[in-house]
Amino acid sequence: MVDDRVLSQGITTWRSLIDFAIRTGHTELYESEDGRQGLRRPGFRYAPISRLPERAPEYVKDVLTGRLASYLEQKKLHLTSARVAADDTFKAQVVLDGSTFQISIFEGRKLDSTWSFKLMDLPRTPGLKADDEEAQQAFVAKRIKRIQREGRIAGGDARLISKAVIRAVESILKNIEVSK
Repeated sequence: MVDDRVLSQGITTWRSLIDFAIRTGHTELYESEDGRQGLRRPGFRYAPISRLPERAPEYVKDVLTGRLASYLEQKKLHLTSARVAADDTFKAQVVLDGSTFQISIFEGRKLDSTWSFKLMDLPRTPGLKADDEEAQQAFVAKRIKRIQREGRIAGGDARLISKAVIRAVESILKNIEVSK
C-alpha cells in the first residue's frame, strides 16, 4: 500500500498508482539520485513518482511494450529499415509487419538467412535502456548462433550481427514513436 498525495489517488497499491500515471502520460523512466528509477512525463524535469519499487520499471516497460504491440497490430504497419552493416561482409535488414519483426541477414548482396520474432519476445530488464539493449542483443545473438549451428548462416560474428539487428529494430521503433 502507498499513500499517494501527488496524483491524488489516496491510499492505493503501487500497481494501480503506476497504471494511473501511465494513463496520464507519465511514460519516461529516468534514473533518480539514489540509483533507483522514477517515472515522469517525457521532457519534464520533475516527476510525481521519483522512486519506483524494485520491480516497477520492468512492469512499466511491459505495459508500454504491450500498448505499442497492440497499436502496431491494430494499424497493420509495414515498415522496412535500411540495411545496417554488422561488419565488412554481413548486413541486417528488419521489416516490421504488425508487431512481428522479419529479420534478413545478407552476406554481401546475397540473402543469407531470414527469421522473425514478435516485439513482445524482446527481453526487458528492470534496469536502464543500456541494460535492455544488452539483453536484447544477447537474445538475438543466441538466435543467430542457433541458426549458424543449423547451417543457415555461413558465418560471421553473432555479436556484431545482433548489434546491427537491434540498431535496425530501434530505428523502426523510433520512427513509429515520432509518427504517433
